[in-house]
Amino acid sequence: MLVSIDDERLIAGFTTKFGGVSSKEYESLNLAMHVGDNASNVEKNRQILCQKIGANRLIFMDQIHSDKVEALNDINQILDPCDSIFTGISKVGLCVMVADCSPVLLYDKRLNLIAAIHAG
Repeated sequence: MLVSIDDERLIAGFTTKFGGVSSKEYESLNLAMHVGDNASNVEKNRQILCQKIGANRLIFMDQIHSDKVEALNDINQILDPCDSIFTGISKVGLCVMVADCSPVLLYDKRLNLIAAIHAG
């Protein structure tokens, strides 16, 4: 599900498990590298999502249940483990993995900054 939020430059949404290439218990659009799925399938699924939302890259946090915040200043930046990320870079998908936690999205239109937060 994708939702435009008061600005055509911003898309927020949740994925479902449908539309990917993973099989068996990971069927089909598994985006998680940490659950035992084939890494090649996860990469293909992430590419599918990138294309679907028009992003150049998806950024996934190594979530650690902390108050650590990272600033994404470069599309190729390697982030330290964290539970919140913010950026002003266009066409970047900030991704939050959740099970029993909640994702939070913050957007400052004036500063053109977006933050994705893993709250839990």
